[in-house]
Amino acid sequence: MGKKKRDFSQAEMIAYTRKQMPGWLGRDDVKYAVEPFNMVGGSASGAFRSAVVQFNVRGKDYTEISKATDEIIKSLGEQEVLVDGKKQKAYVDLDVSYRGGKPELAINIDRDRAADLGVPMAVIAMTMRSLMADDKVSEMTADGQRYDIRMKLDEIFRKKAQDLMALKVRSTTGQLVNLSNVVSIINEAGPGKIDRQNRQRQITVYANLSGIALGEATQQVEAFAKKVVPSTMTTDWAGMADIMRESMGYLLSALLLAIIIVYLVLAAQFESFLHPFTIMLSLPLSMVGALGAIVIAHSMLNIMTMIGIILLMGLVTKNAILLVDYTNTLRRKGETRLNALLKAGAVRLRPILMTTGAMIFGMAPVALGVSEGGELRAPMAIAVIGGLITSTLLTLVVVPVAYTLIDSIAERTLGHATVMREGEETPLEAAAKHA
Repeated sequence: MGKKKRDFSQAEMIAYTRKQMPGWLGRDDVKYAVEPFNMVGGSASGAFRSAVVQFNVRGKDYTEISKATDEIIKSLGEQEVLVDGKKQKAYVDLDVSYRGGKPELAINIDRDRAADLGVPMAVIAMTMRSLMADDKVSEMTADGQRYDIRMKLDEIFRKKAQDLMALKVRSTTGQLVNLSNVVSIINEAGPGKIDRQNRQRQITVYANLSGIALGEATQQVEAFAKKVVPSTMTTDWAGMADIMRESMGYLLSALLLAIIIVYLVLAAQFESFLHPFTIMLSLPLSMVGALGAIVIAHSMLNIMTMIGIILLMGLVTKNAILLVDYTNTLRRKGETRLNALLKAGAVRLRPILMTTGAMIFGMAPVALGVSEGGELRAPMAIAVIGGLITSTLLTLVVVPVAYTLIDSIAERTLGHATVMREGEETPLEAAAKHA
């Protein structure tokens, strides 16, 4: 059902369902999770779960790992956040991938006793597995068909654990030795399944968020894990947190590359290494508006927001380019620096406002998120609109001031103006000509 045909959002439906689940189930000790569909996709370690928080803890002993993950779950369950003046749990649907309590028989080998009797541990293990696990021992061919031959103890000899003690294994001297002489059987409870990653046993902590951003949640989980997870264990992220970290790293690299390319293009266009710095002051000015718009719109800094910020790197410099380029043109015609800046500001004001207004109005429908799935793209447009507004307003003031300061410093350093009048020679050109 489309969002225009219902009176509630997906988040409201999730909150309502989560609140009603205990009453529907009729008991409080049942574990459940109310999760949205994962649009990006899962991971190998968090298969079939779309929980926002998926934190992996790895080690050698399931008991120690389970103890650490239980402490993390306990700490997350105590965290609260203030939403609309009311306190609520910041982490919901808390769960772990580990399920214990499965009955099992533990066969413990007395290594010293087995060595004295000349019975290798590998022989004991292979004997137990061959008689209990229905392993293939040979094969036969009949009527053109191939059949596997499997060996297994009859069920009557596998009903009781003590029946296994009567089995015999052969020692290195050829004698048959009763299993009861070298092993002991203990009733224990083990895990329902064993998850492994990087050749270590693993337990994953699952949680969904309510009123807290994923970035803040990852910092809190890592802080709790640092306190309770021993140094002998390893941790990492899966699911959306892992995707977010990987994507943010790539996007930051793309942002840095975009800034470098913008500078190189401007340096080639103006044939100067100084004036691009004046123009690129628009970049930090746009960040003020982009981040401010995100806060005002109660949006979040996510992948789409980063894409919008990268888009800003190419959009906001056009105002300063129009201003600086026309200023340099006037100075070449004989105008002083101050007069050139004043005239350039008045002449270029209209095209600056027109182009900025066109981009803002073009992004407005995306920012409103009126289409199906528009909420996903809205943060990108919000960041672009906020950055365009502040960069346009501040560029008209800051860029002329920065242009004056940088040009004055360059004149004192170089001994001549950075922009020469038409037909005028620089001191270096005059010296070279005289020589």
